[in-house]
Amino acid sequence: MMRSTPSDPHPSRNRLHRLLRRGPAFAVAVAALAAAGIVSPAHASGIEGHRHVALQRVLFDDFSYFGRNDPRVTRNGWYLRNDTGRPGPQGAQWSSRNISFTHVNGSRVLELTATTDGTGPGTTEAEFGRVSNEALSGTYVARIKFSDVPFRGPDGDHLNQTFYALSSNISECGAGYSETDFDEYLPNGGYGVATGFNTETTWREPDTDCDSAALDESDQYDTSIAGWHTIMSTVAGGKVTYYVDGQIVGGSDESYYPQNKMSIAFNEWFADLKGHQAGSGTSVWHEDVDYVYYAADRVLTPAQAAAQVHHVRRSGHSFIDTLRRS
Repeated sequence: MMRSTPSDPHPSRNRLHRLLRRGPAFAVAVAALAAAGIVSPAHASGIEGHRHVALQRVLFDDFSYFGRNDPRVTRNGWYLRNDTGRPGPQGAQWSSRNISFTHVNGSRVLELTATTDGTGPGTTEAEFGRVSNEALSGTYVARIKFSDVPFRGPDGDHLNQTFYALSSNISECGAGYSETDFDEYLPNGGYGVATGFNTETTWREPDTDCDSAALDESDQYDTSIAGWHTIMSTVAGGKVTYYVDGQIVGGSDESYYPQNKMSIAFNEWFADLKGHQAGSGTSVWHEDVDYVYYAADRVLTPAQAAAQVHHVRRSGHSFIDTLRRS
């Protein structure tokens, strides 16, 4: 399902790379990264005074921000969408104010909020994602809390709660446009489906003709995934595999394999407004994200991915970005 992306993104900076170039702090930084599993112990040993480190290319964020205006949010390479346009109902507003960082069980999480009164102008949606196209092959993981019912207001909305990656600098009708929807959860249905369902989709645009059908493959099932779940996907060797809580739930082959680097993102929006009863008041929905982890060019098992996240968190890092090198 196609996404719009920000028209004026702010360039991000690789703080980790700069840290590794500061002589006095170099060995300390490498030791910390070794503890997190980002640098091998062999490279961490006796490395002081050198400027070349064999880093695994990783993005990790556990969203330990004070709020949406925390300068680290944009400095770390994230955007908060604030405009109108696809996807979602005509007249709806994508609002940066629908992004917050709240406490859950003592830890901060990213919270996306979507609201509707059943009208386009009375609808707001949320999107939070990476400014740069920096991800293609590798392992993608996020721990997400999905909702079956609204936080407040009447139920029934055709809400879409998502985790995905797409080619944000390529037209959705352009050759090479790629998208992997790691999870789209519609608890009340939508797109002509009357009941709730979960779906994973891989697709790419075959040419520059907007009238041509895109190549896509979806896996859809109607099991509720309300609550916290680990969503994971591996993209490698012409094959995409999707997991929920360590279990394979779908996949696609090389016919649909992404062709270009993509931007990792989350959003919460309404497929349509048909599920909202007119005059019933405003509904407020939440989607929470505990962390996101991406290991470039490495296919991990669910157990290996969980171990990597555990090591990073135990090392005390709330954000790591070694994807870009200067």
